[in-house]
Amino acid sequence: MDLSTHSVEVALSTPDGFLLQRIALNRMVTHFHRRNVKLIKLHINNKESLIGTTAFLAGFGIINDHYQEPVRLRKAVLHIDNPSKCFVSAPANYPEICCTSTLSEGKACKGDSGGPLFIKQNGRHIQVGITSHLAILPVCIVNFNNSVYTRVSAYIGWLLRATGIDFTKYNQS
Repeated sequence: MDLSTHSVEVALSTPDGFLLQRIALNRMVTHFHRRNVKLIKLHINNKESLIGTTAFLAGFGIINDHYQEPVRLRKAVLHIDNPSKCFVSAPANYPEICCTSTLSEGKACKGDSGGPLFIKQNGRHIQVGITSHLAILPVCIVNFNNSVYTRVSAYIGWLLRATGIDFTKYNQS
């Protein structure tokens, strides 16, 4: 099976050149059979407040600060919180999501970047974020070290232009 990809990338920066966000989209050239892969819906409403929502992280990141790798995909239960919990003073349309969790619920860690952050809404899984980075320290297993995610709905317009997919119609199916 040919798994080559086409890549499209966007970088957002301030007028003085400070990089705010860099995201990339890889499109698989080979199409998978839909019976084997169920595609997740994307969150499209950038005005909807997600604060207070329970979210789930999936990833293959290390499971402790000794670089122990998992043997299978893992998940963590997170809580979407105010950006100040990630030490960010953010406007209402900020393109990032701050999540908190306890150690027993799980934490994002090295190797989880690029993975999905999703919620369950009306019985459906909706991807709201893409794992980006830890809030303050390069160590994962600290209760107060929260995690930051790129907000998917902030880039729906770019995703439409890059892929030609109208996610408002796709999400209805």
